[in-house]
Amino acid sequence: MSISIGSDYFAALRSVVGRDLKPSEMEKAREWVDIYKMPESVVILMVQHCMQNINKSNKKTRNVFAYFDKTAGTWAENGIVTDE
Repeated sequence: MSISIGSDYFAALRSVVGRDLKPSEMEKAREWVDIYKMPESVVILMVQHCMQNINKSNKKTRNVFAYFDKTAGTWAENGIVTDE
């Protein structure tokens, strides 16, 4: 069963990432909610966390969504599925 994901979710992700999302990135962001059962608010916090790490390191990350995906899997494995 697919969860209905609002346009506000993608707008928030675009804002955090700083650019429009590719269709494949939007699909990946849907999977984090659908497969990992992460609320949209947690995904947005995770992406903010990842972007802060990228910016702190001053490293160029070619595929930020691969980093986000790895982090989402780690958070889900560790039971981080709420924003509390």
